Amino acid sequence: MPWVFVYGTLMRGMLNHDLIKDYMLQCLKATSTGRLFHLPEGYPMLVDDERKIVYGEAVKIYDDTSALSILDELEAFFGPGHTDNLYERVERDIQLPDLAWKVRALIYICPEHRKEQIFQTGTLVTHGDWKKHIKPSNK
Repeated sequence: MPWVFVYGTLMRGMLNHDLIKDYMLQCLKATSTGRLFHLPEGYPMLVDDERKIVYGEAVKIYDDTSALSILDELEAFFGPGHTDNLYERVERDIQLPDLAWKVRALIYICPEHRKEQIFQTGTLVTHGDWKKHIKPSNK
C-alpha cells in the first residue's frame, strides 16, 4: 500500500480531494523537499530543490492501481520521461513530522522539460505551503 505526497488540489479541503478520499487509509501532515510554484492555471507545481521544504499531506492508499490511474490522469502523467507529461511521477522519502517518521512516497513533480516555463510563468510560494498561499489567514 503506497504513500502519495500531495501538496495542492488533492489535499483535504481542496478542489480535487474527493478524487482520492475513497482510496485513503491514512492522511497525515507531511513535508518534502522542493520549491513550490503557483501556476497561472490555478494549481501548484513542485520543482526539485534539496534546500527548500514543501508542506503537504501523505496519503496512504489501499487500491494503488485504481487510485494511481486517477492520479495519473489528473496530473497528466503518461509514463516516465514522456514528453507530454504535465508532471513526472517519482518516488522519494518524505517526512511525517507529527510521527517523526520518514516514509517512501510517490510524488508528482515538475518534469525537466517544463522547468524553464514554470520559472517564467509561476509565482514562487516562498513559505512552501500552497494551501496558505491561496487561503491566507486573516491575521
